[in-house]
Amino acid sequence: PLEVCNDIVAELKDYKYGFVKDGKLITDASDDAYGKYYKFMTLDEFEKYRGGICYDYVEWEESYLRDHGKSYKKYYLYADSENTHTFILVKSDDGLLWVETAFKDVVGVHKVHDLREACELIVTAMFRLNNNSKRDEINYYVWEYKGHPEYGSSLKQCTEYYTEGKFLTEGTVTNPKKSKGSK
Repeated sequence: PLEVCNDIVAELKDYKYGFVKDGKLITDASDDAYGKYYKFMTLDEFEKYRGGICYDYVEWEESYLRDHGKSYKKYYLYADSENTHTFILVKSDDGLLWVETAFKDVVGVHKVHDLREACELIVTAMFRLNNNSKRDEINYYVWEYKGHPEYGSSLKQCTEYYTEGKFLTEGTVTNPKKSKGSK
């Protein structure tokens, strides 16, 4: 599984985070613009535009893992900082691999013990985002989901789909710049 996950990261290294508007991938837009213009892409659209948001990246990753016969689960994380993230954990002989291609601060393959460790790493990275840098802590909530929203779905429709999955856990992460550790 590690080799396949490393291949995914290598395949997507030049892809960009953004949404498609007027036939172009927009990578420097406000959060409001994502809410207004984002549409969930097909795999062909994702490859054509060479980018999307984490929702699109995860669908491509899933296709690659499925084609290579690897076991994985997909997750949706909502943080009370209004940030969201979808990600995949892949089963390996010595635990789990979190393959990350969309969240540029933490791109790579990360060995984790469990879902909670992956979530804490994701939320800790969220503190580096401008809107979160002064926060003391971020609460998060996680669902496992299967399948995918309808292609062309808006951000709101995608969120509704993901949160219809199985609710798994919640937690709080303390800003590492303000205090050591998390709870």
